[in-house]
Amino acid sequence: MRLKWSSIYLSLWPCIEATCECGFRVPDGQSQDLSTFMYALETNFVSMKLIDADKDWIRQEFNVTAQAGRGRYGKTFTPDNVVATHGKGLQLQVDSQLKFNSVLAAEVDTSRLDLLWGSYRAGMRLTAIPGTCAAFFWVSE
Repeated sequence: MRLKWSSIYLSLWPCIEATCECGFRVPDGQSQDLSTFMYALETNFVSMKLIDADKDWIRQEFNVTAQAGRGRYGKTFTPDNVVATHGKGLQLQVDSQLKFNSVLAAEVDTSRLDLLWGSYRAGMRLTAIPGTCAAFFWVSE
């Protein structure tokens, strides 16, 4: 029996070694050094057809009162305002009309719970429509 388990262990050795050879390296921008990262969450929203089919992103639904938001109006984030349009990317819409004294808005969040620290980057292309804005936040509570 001991020989059998030893054979299994030795046959798995290349797999065990391979798990340590993960990651990727990118220039840090300030010097010629490379930064090494072990995990990546990379999404090309332009090629996405349905955001609900993506396991890494979740359309958000929640409300913020005017008082909690320290403003005149509340905010209502609704999944209906998040649209993945194949070839055009992910559209986060804000309605022009108030509903129940709240601005209807959109937000996506990652479903991943293992991304606590690291280097986060986002590339966004905005429309030419007046009033268009965008933000990228990574908050871990």
